[in-house]
Order: sequence, then C-alpha cells, then structure tokens
Amino acid sequence: MSIPNRVMQKLSSDEEIVYQFQKPFSLKSPGLVFTNKRLIYYKPKSSGIKLEQYSWRDVDEISMEEGLVNAKIEFEMKGDHEIELEDIAKSDVREMYAIATELKENAYAGRARSSPLLDSSRQQLSPLTSGQIVQRRSDMGFMARMWTAVQAKMNRIMGTVDTRDDLELSYEKQLLLLQDVKRSVAHFATYCERVELQREKLQLSMEKLEAQAKEALLNGREDLARKALENRAVLQAQAASLDQQIADLRDQHNKLSAAESRLAAKAEAFRAKKEAIKAEYSAAEAQVRIAESLSGISEEMADVGLTVEQAEERTLNMKARSAALDELLQSRTSSDLSAVSGLEQEIALAKAKGSIDDELNRIRAEIKKEI
Repeated sequence: MSIPNRVMQKLSSDEEIVYQFQKPFSLKSPGLVFTNKRLIYYKPKSSGIKLEQYSWRDVDEISMEEGLVNAKIEFEMKGDHEIELEDIAKSDVREMYAIATELKENAYAGRARSSPLLDSSRQQLSPLTSGQIVQRRSDMGFMARMWTAVQAKMNRIMGTVDTRDDLELSYEKQLLLLQDVKRSVAHFATYCERVELQREKLQLSMEKLEAQAKEALLNGREDLARKALENRAVLQAQAASLDQQIADLRDQHNKLSAAESRLAAKAEAFRAKKEAIKAEYSAAEAQVRIAESLSGISEEMADVGLTVEQAEERTLNMKARSAALDELLQSRTSSDLSAVSGLEQEIALAKAKGSIDDELNRIRAEIKKEI
C-alpha cells in the first residue's frame, strides 16, 4: 500500500513519515499518514483526492473505542472538527492510538524535530501492510526513540507492563535530553564564534581608520584625520560592547558545557544502573518461574499437569476399550466352537448308527448259532 503522490508532495524536506494506515483491499477508503510534524487525512474521490492536514498541536484529543470484533479511533481538532475511522482491527487502532498520542505529546513538549534517519521524506516508501510501523533502523534517533515509546504505550494499553521496557524508555528520554543539550551547546558555540569574528572585523576597521588618520595628517588634512578618529571612537565603543558580550557568552558556554558533562555522566550512570536492575529483574523473574514450576502453580505447569491427566485418562479409556474388545472376541470364538462341536457330534452319531445296527445283527446271529 503506497502513499498517494499528492500526500508526498505536501511533505517538507525535513519531515519524516512515521506511520501510514489505509484499509486493505479498499482503494476508496480514507487513510491516515502520521509524520513527526502533522497528521494528514486523505480520502480518494472520483475527481481526485480529499486532503486534510493538521499539526499535532491542533489535535485536541485522541480517543478510541473497541467493540467485540473491530474498533474505531477519533481525532478531535481545535475548532470543533473531527476525524473518525471506524470498523478497523483492534491491533491497528491500538497502534494508531499509541503512535498518535506520542507524537502529540512530543509536539506539545517541543521535542518534534527532523531526524538523520531520513535524508528525504519524499523518497518512495517500501510497501506497507495495514497498520505497519515504519521502523527504519535500530540506532539512536527519532524513529528508534519513537518505536521504544510506542512499544511501552502499547504494553500499558494491553496491560502487559514490563519494568525493563520502562527503564529503557527512561534511558531513551535521558539520551534525548542529552542530545538537545549537545545541540544547544553546538549552536551556542557557533554564535560565540560569529560574535568573535565580528569583533575581529571591528578591530581591522579600527586599525584601518587609524592608518587613514595618520595618512591624512601627513597630507595636512586634519579634518579628515579628525573624522577618521571619530569613526574609530564609535567602533571602539562597539568593540567594548562586543568584548563584554563575548565574555558573557563564554561564561554561559562554559556553564552549558559543564551541564552537558554532568548530564552525560548521569545518563551513563543510569545506563549502568539500568543494566544492573534489568539483570536482577531477569534473575528474579527466572527464580519466580522456577519456584512456580516446582510448586506446580505456574500456568505452564498447570498446562503440563492437565496434559498428563488427559493422557492418563485417554490411556485408561483405551485399555478399557481393548479389554472389552478382547472379551467380545472370546465370546464370539467360544460360541463358534460350540456350534462346530454340536454339528460334529450329530455327524458322528449318524455314522455310528449304521455300525451299531451291524453289531446288533452280528450278536443276534451268534446267539442263534449257540441255540
């Protein structure tokens, strides 16, 4: 899903695209583009595209409402205007809400700025899926800090707060503040150099006027010499003022540099402490999981126990079924054998009947001979 060309044309050279959303498989549905400076709403029409843009300071309130399946998000602007998107997946709404809230807070806090992560925001973006966050790099910068903040806010919305994430977010904020201070120190140093250059130019001008005054006196033009010295006196007053200004600027620059050093040391100390706390938290979490597993109260062990019980129950059912089948087979075999045995007995009796008659006749004949 690409961003419309008209939206891309509205972006300034130092503006970053943070997020884009448009319903998938719907070419005429409205869409949103979040940049580090403003919110852009667009809706395709038959005659072109309807476009609305608001700075994050114009956003008065952001709200979302979740239903059984989908959700909606609403942006209330200053001046009784609102933007509403309905029938959107809950995950997309949660992402939009978290990112928009962070951008709004940054704008009110004066932290929104361009980032070196994007040299030009007019470059063609890679295709985005619905609600996909544009994560350019993992290094420190606006996008990396934004991603960390979004993850922390998403965890709070979904009720899955992690202490380690909160520590990382706090560290990111300290680095952001340190970067602001470093930028201020650099700008201040640049201004100091500019004032010093101006002072050097005044010094050159004064030396030039003094040389002109000497030359005028040598040529017998005292009036010109006086005029040159008057101009030099004016420049001397300006130079004295610049000297005082330079001294004050150097003093302020030293204070800012000292503050930067203290803040950098504080951030480094926090980083070390953060890593130690994260390690302790991970160890404690592992111990809790081990204890829960040994005691059988963890969800994982409960699932394992339930699986064992179900397996044992299925095994018993299978054994009972096997025994019943064996019993049935034995009963069928015995009935089959009894039926065969009775038939054989009848056949044997039928065969024996003829031999018995013969035996009787033989015995009778023997009796008659004896008589």
